[in-house]
Amino acid sequence: MTKCALFDFSGTNKLELSFKKGDLIYLLSRVNKDWLEGTAGGVTGIFPCAFVKIIKDLPQQADTVNKVRCYYHEEAVSTIRDISVEEDLSSIPSFKELTELMRYSAST
Repeated sequence: MTKCALFDFSGTNKLELSFKKGDLIYLLSRVNKDWLEGTAGGVTGIFPCAFVKIIKDLPQQADTVNKVRCYYHEEAVSTIRDISVEEDLSSIPSFKELTELMRYSAST
């Protein structure tokens, strides 16, 4: 669950976590094969796998649940929600589909 930064990384938007070489990053999740999500210095964001070395990895889960992490940003509010989906995630859902899933998830 812990990563050590091998290189400096400067995020290019609000979703990306910036860090310096040697920083410890607490790993929260795998976004995809190239990106991870983690926390460092009280800030949470995503970052490329190639910039860090695994010290302690995430535990393996016996049952895999398909989830889509949705980030919705408005001027003053950011919302992050994990949406469970039953269908195969081999195709990317449309923005409209994700918005509907976020609204449904918030109401349940």
